[in-house]
Amino acid sequence: MEEMKQPGPGMEEKKQPTEEKAAAKTYVAKNAKGNSDTITRDYYDSLVFKQRLIGSTVPSLKTKMFGVELESPIMPGPVGFPSPKVKPEICIAGAVKRLGSMMWTGMVGPDLVEMGVPIVEITKPISDADEFLARIEKGKAKGCVAFGTDFIHAFGDNGYYDTGRNGTVSMRCMSFEDVKEAVKTAGDTPFVMKGVLSVEDALLCKEAGVSAIVLSHHHGIYPFAVPPIMVLPEIRAAVGKDMTILVDCMIRDGYDAMKALALGADGVLVARPLMKPINTEGEDGVYNYLTEMNDQLRGIMARCGICDMQHMTPDVIVRL
Repeated sequence: MEEMKQPGPGMEEKKQPTEEKAAAKTYVAKNAKGNSDTITRDYYDSLVFKQRLIGSTVPSLKTKMFGVELESPIMPGPVGFPSPKVKPEICIAGAVKRLGSMMWTGMVGPDLVEMGVPIVEITKPISDADEFLARIEKGKAKGCVAFGTDFIHAFGDNGYYDTGRNGTVSMRCMSFEDVKEAVKTAGDTPFVMKGVLSVEDALLCKEAGVSAIVLSHHHGIYPFAVPPIMVLPEIRAAVGKDMTILVDCMIRDGYDAMKALALGADGVLVARPLMKPINTEGEDGVYNYLTEMNDQLRGIMARCGICDMQHMTPDVIVRL
């Protein structure tokens, strides 16, 4: 895998003009044609619920993820933003402990480990293959319940390899052999691929031994991306029930979560909606936001006649 440290022909970061490097990080403007967030939001809003009240009971939200018992399938995803007022990861970890949940993050320092909450660490698909595998080993040493990569960060909009937020770390496009090597390095620790949006990638992940996939376009990182929830049913049908599938992107409330769960997801990740609560209320803001989502999820499950996560069924969903 050593050769992957070298970018392909014409891909060297030092040869990319400034405007090309900048283009690699652009997102389609909000509400502009091709904005993947807008497309995804519209799709969520086109889905409605059937009501099945007779015989329904108060639902349970309990589930199990990577061997950990959770109070809800709604989990905080990686937020990855600096705040001058608070430490986002610590705020999220505190709320996660109170909620009996699990957090996903790309920043697992000693202070976060000391919080004692279940953590899934996600790293970028950096071009240094040896360092990438070393990060998996470090994640295992920290006690993370799973480790993964948001491999969707391979390319910028201009087709060059992405260089990360600060423009100094080059990325790569992982091959099937890369994925297998990552799974092998993770060993007994579940390995997660975040950014799957097709049956083809999902099946390759399953063949490589990946434990879980996250259907995501990473907040509209590229234009005209298919909504994760739209491809969810066909991906679930393709990989079967024995592979964990999570969904993120534009999940704002418990009703969005219910739509994804009913259509085949095992859990959902919520990240961007937590930014304002973190900045304004810290840990309590995260706790209150996710508590409201859980209440909404429980409420709509009751009206749909679904008693727990094991009895989720897609036939309660209708598209307008």
